[in-house]
Amino acid sequence: MGVLIAAFFISAAFWYIELKYDPQEVIFHLKCYAVVLLWISRDALYSKSVHTCAPTWIIAIALVLSTTAYCVVRQCNNGKSASQTKKMDTATRTKTNDTALSHSLKPLIFPCRTIHARMFPKKHSFSYSYLLVGIPVGWHGSLGSLLSADGESCSTETEEIISHQQQRSWFKVEAADYLERGSHGLGLKGKLILYLKSQNEDPEEYAHAYLITAPKFLGYSFNPVSFWYLYTEQKELKAIILEVNNTFDERRMYFLKNTDDNGMNKDPESTNNKCEDGGYGNPERPASAEVYRTNQSSATFSNKWAKDFHVSPFNSRKGSYTLNAFDPFFPKMSGSGVVNNTATLSSSKGHVKLVARIFSTQDSIDPSSLSGWERLRFVAAWWWVGFVTFPRIVREAGKLFFRRRLHVWYRPEVLKDSIGRRETVDERIIEQCFRDFLRSHVENSNLEVPLKYTSATSIGPN
Repeated sequence: MGVLIAAFFISAAFWYIELKYDPQEVIFHLKCYAVVLLWISRDALYSKSVHTCAPTWIIAIALVLSTTAYCVVRQCNNGKSASQTKKMDTATRTKTNDTALSHSLKPLIFPCRTIHARMFPKKHSFSYSYLLVGIPVGWHGSLGSLLSADGESCSTETEEIISHQQQRSWFKVEAADYLERGSHGLGLKGKLILYLKSQNEDPEEYAHAYLITAPKFLGYSFNPVSFWYLYTEQKELKAIILEVNNTFDERRMYFLKNTDDNGMNKDPESTNNKCEDGGYGNPERPASAEVYRTNQSSATFSNKWAKDFHVSPFNSRKGSYTLNAFDPFFPKMSGSGVVNNTATLSSSKGHVKLVARIFSTQDSIDPSSLSGWERLRFVAAWWWVGFVTFPRIVREAGKLFFRRRLHVWYRPEVLKDSIGRRETVDERIIEQCFRDFLRSHVENSNLEVPLKYTSATSIGPN
């Protein structure tokens, strides 16, 4: 306990110095300590003696000392004057607000729940809480130190300031984690344009785009699926990009256009109340009734396509998917934002094997509207969700294998439309040697033979 108090006062001295240069940095450190104290308090409440909390206290002290070390290193490397840092904070707020106003939609947080129900060959189901965030594609900045998204490469002082601000956000969305591997300095918007062109689509047809995904927390996230909603100039949902990641670090993007002409819901008034599972409606009904007062069919998005990506070891690569999604901002991008998507996996013989649904459990949250205390409460309630996504998958896989005795399909090689896993350190070294070998032979060859070498996306240029 004495070490903890001493470390706190040491940090406080550096906070006093930093307070003259960067007040937001002090707030960030206070949040770190608050989370640590909440963690300690939680264990203390459930423990009968202090001795049973010893491992937690050791971890807490380590966290405090590491934060203190961060303060020291940062202060030693901080050569900025007070006026320069004040200019940085002002430019950050101005640029962030201007960027947000240039979009019809704004960044939001979606507290959700996901349900998986396996129907065939054996029944099995589970339900977990899940956290999603929404980012208007093209927006970058930070909102209340709670949520941030990166943009294009920093080319000006103001953009470097924004990048500095983003590093202090709790939840982050980074362009390098989406679509093709690597960021390439393009940001989410630039990468989306390249992907649309690769699908022979005209980016000009999609004037607005909105990404709903699981954010990073402390640099980590396991993101099974992300939804890119693409809207026309008339603010109508025209297409969805379904970005799927498996546990083998492989990825597949599906570009889907709406094939539902009649709508899925014929009784919108019956969705006015929440169902027992806490979501807005049930898997066959849309997210909320008010969204459908004008035009029911326009809020419905449906598409069916062949399965060609290995997601679960308990399913083969055969069969088909059906996505039933609802426009979260209907009508005409004016809705409050509600997530309600259902994906159905059918076998090659037409048997429904698996139904997966993700839906909002409460109204969407505007990060900029939260007070400091509300942000802290939100982080304390949701910080752990991203860390347990992968362990939850492993747990359910163990149940299917040991209890249900389901057949295991070994991972096949990815097809050309999918993206393989990231390379290892050894593979990166071997690739460079192979690249040099090819270059040497081409440069020393007497034959004029064109040779195009395409490397892995995340390794470097061709």
